[in-house]
Amino acid sequence: MKKTDNAVSAILAKFIYSPEYILQYAPDINAAMFGTGLAFEIADKVLTGHENKSYYSVQQFQDEYPEVADQWLLKPASANQLESAIEYLRTAYEANEVTSILHDGFLLAKKGEYIEAQNKVEGELEILRTTLTRKDTKKEAILAAIEYAAKLGKTKPGDCVVGVETGFLYLNSFTAGWQPKTMNVIAARPGIGKTTVCCQNAVVAALKGTPVVYFTAGDAGSEMIYFKMACIMANVNPSNMRHNQVTEAERKKVNEKLSDLYELPIKVFDTGSFNGKVSGISNIVRRDALNWPQTGLVVVDYIQQIAPEKTTNNRVEDIRIVSAGLQRLSKLANCPVLVASQLSRGMEKEKRYPVNSDLRGSGDIEQDADMIIFLVRRPADEQPIMYITKDRQGGDVPTELELKWLPDWGRYEQVGDTPPPPISTQFPVSAMKPAKDDEYLPF
Repeated sequence: MKKTDNAVSAILAKFIYSPEYILQYAPDINAAMFGTGLAFEIADKVLTGHENKSYYSVQQFQDEYPEVADQWLLKPASANQLESAIEYLRTAYEANEVTSILHDGFLLAKKGEYIEAQNKVEGELEILRTTLTRKDTKKEAILAAIEYAAKLGKTKPGDCVVGVETGFLYLNSFTAGWQPKTMNVIAARPGIGKTTVCCQNAVVAALKGTPVVYFTAGDAGSEMIYFKMACIMANVNPSNMRHNQVTEAERKKVNEKLSDLYELPIKVFDTGSFNGKVSGISNIVRRDALNWPQTGLVVVDYIQQIAPEKTTNNRVEDIRIVSAGLQRLSKLANCPVLVASQLSRGMEKEKRYPVNSDLRGSGDIEQDADMIIFLVRRPADEQPIMYITKDRQGGDVPTELELKWLPDWGRYEQVGDTPPPPISTQFPVSAMKPAKDDEYLPF
């Protein structure tokens, strides 16, 4: 303990005497590494002062902490000692945190809560790893922006997908694909088809080689989501399959697509395998994201059925916590998160276009979302549309994208004057139905 205390005082004294060293080491450290109590308090002031460009001076330290200032300032680390002292502090902090995390997991497992124990340990270890990893610097962020601009420069007019494929050509044109670090909401009343649209997005993204993690928290289990995805790929209505109103050729095609799904980079989790909480989603995504070869896609179906780690007995507050957690997850995993949401009954009763406040349960969904898309019928003529009311990237909203429901195939298709070309897929799917002139999805 004495060695740790000496390292803490030596590092902080060096930072107070020579604040230029903070710039070099700040991305690798945080105040929590310095311990609790007085050490944490002083470290927080020193590091926060650096972030605000108002360095914590020797005089401030002596004025605020006269009882320890002289002792702490007596032996600042030398330039050569500083790096090894910080590394020692990081190692000690990590060992202490890992011990605490494993102990908490052991206590849960002792109660028989094995899934919760696994999710908690894996999730908190990953959070610890993220904490101890060098944070994005201004230089790294600017380089990422340059790379993004370069991608935009290489696209052809009308073919501007630099994010994750959406499955709808005109939605691609509007969004340039689902963008990393964004939370995108697709909202609809029950029975309109938000799960179908989420499945279409997931399948199209996976066919383009994008890793997809799909969380279903509604009535459907993971096997039913896989079944719906296979039916979408086979151009067969899932309802017809369930009622045995299909030909033998159609049944065979669905079975082939189920085999294809096994090879695609899609994982579906239901509440039995991720505990139905936002923490379970975060734990699985952070774990899988380490092995993603490129930006992935997370789908959450649907937000009102996800619970926070601890319920507050206030539904609005619970949804606020979940929404903030999903928005934060998009940043940590550096991927788009597609979130299905329910709508309130108000718009149906009043027969009007929806507004963002119609999102059911909490106004915080509206606040956290980078894009909001309503899947509704146009009040004037009952035409199915995607009605976009928010785009944090600066798109022209509100915007309507017309859709057509294909009853034989059980999915939506976009409507447009010029038939768009089919998507060229990176994954060879066998027995794929040739695209018609008015089709866009690659099934």
